[in-house]
Amino acid sequence: MIISASRRTDIPAFYGNWFQNRLQAGFALAVNPYRPDQRRLVRLDREHVTAFVFWTKDPRPFLPVLEKVDDLGIPFVIQMTLTPYDIDMEPGLREKRALPEVMEVIARRYGRQCLVWRYDPIMLTPRYTLGFHQQAFASLANKLANSVSSCVISFFDPYRHLKKVAGRLQIQLAEPQLRLELCQALARTASACSLPIKACCETDILQQAGIAAGSCIDPDQIALLTGRRPDRKRDPNQRPGCGCMPSVDIGAYQTCLHGCRYCYATKSEKMARGYYDRHDPASESLHPGI
Repeated sequence: MIISASRRTDIPAFYGNWFQNRLQAGFALAVNPYRPDQRRLVRLDREHVTAFVFWTKDPRPFLPVLEKVDDLGIPFVIQMTLTPYDIDMEPGLREKRALPEVMEVIARRYGRQCLVWRYDPIMLTPRYTLGFHQQAFASLANKLANSVSSCVISFFDPYRHLKKVAGRLQIQLAEPQLRLELCQALARTASACSLPIKACCETDILQQAGIAAGSCIDPDQIALLTGRRPDRKRDPNQRPGCGCMPSVDIGAYQTCLHGCRYCYATKSEKMARGYYDRHDPASESLHPGI
């Protein structure tokens, strides 16, 4: 079983103590976000977990917990999002300049195969132009190429609740030709850095841009880490175009404090803060119940 921790919130940045407690207990309760009365007991021991997939924008608070996971002999992947946006887009993130060094530390300790850099989402605005992204990606790629196994890109998706936000932030839905031009530029940069680059749910431009289709929970990467041949079937619970293998998510929506303006998982910063303030690290589930 692959445990996702989590597509719904940043557990490494904010809920590391809770995760460590669940690791020690050997289980967590996964709550259906659309049916809170439906709860599933998820075993977190070596016998039942094939690998953990951690999603984060700041792994620094989680470094001691990674040691615990490693001590248990459970493989893990870190989906590490590092973008060049300022506080207008990511107001709640701590200073990001030190993150490439942190990623290098993780790679030295556990191997670069456990780290995936996400340049995601790509947003085009009057400030964050095609040229901006070309330069920003090149700068980050040169810093990260020796610390990560690959880079995953994707463009901003205007989820229903984000349409007003997109208008307020002047996020432009890029025309196909502009998307292609940017992706070709990123692919050239990645190639120059010997950095494999993949795209998440961007099938319309992959072949022309020379970018492979990516899977965040990638069966090939899981096989490399575990030495086992995983089930290659697609997770039916993910959006169209997603090639991820099945996993169980133990996180909860509306609980991340980063406050990213483009976030699909947290609609209310006030609600997220309220849950965090009342969070019990000893609870069996991370579901807010509010």
